[in-house]
Amino acid sequence: MIFEVLAIAVIFAAVMWLSSHVVGGARRVRHAEQPAATGVEPDSTLTQAASTVGWAEGTRSDWDRHVRPVLAREFDNIVGARRSGSRSRRETGQLMFGPRLWPLVDPAGGFTSGLGAPGPGRSALSEILERLEAA
Repeated sequence: MIFEVLAIAVIFAAVMWLSSHVVGGARRVRHAEQPAATGVEPDSTLTQAASTVGWAEGTRSDWDRHVRPVLAREFDNIVGARRSGSRSRRETGQLMFGPRLWPLVDPAGGFTSGLGAPGPGRSALSEILERLEAA
């Protein structure tokens, strides 16, 4: 179980790093010129990733409060620049994640009932992160 958490945290950290360091040509140049300007230490990224993985095992309310915003931000960072003008965020998300996973990432979504019930869990988070990484 600890290896599963660590594996998901590493994938999550990699997705976060990729989205903050690779997306956008101008951002890549700025980071190359000033590598310390990001203010994000690798250890803090991994710590944040591990925390997010922990919240994924919480309630539906925990998912909405702690996991969904991080996933939505990463989704926007990764596909925002590539999204065509005619394709909405919702359409892009549905294509990328499918009808089962998109509601778990959609920043306009959220659970409306059963907030104390178990959230989607690590397996859903892992599947979402794999799709983000493949984008």
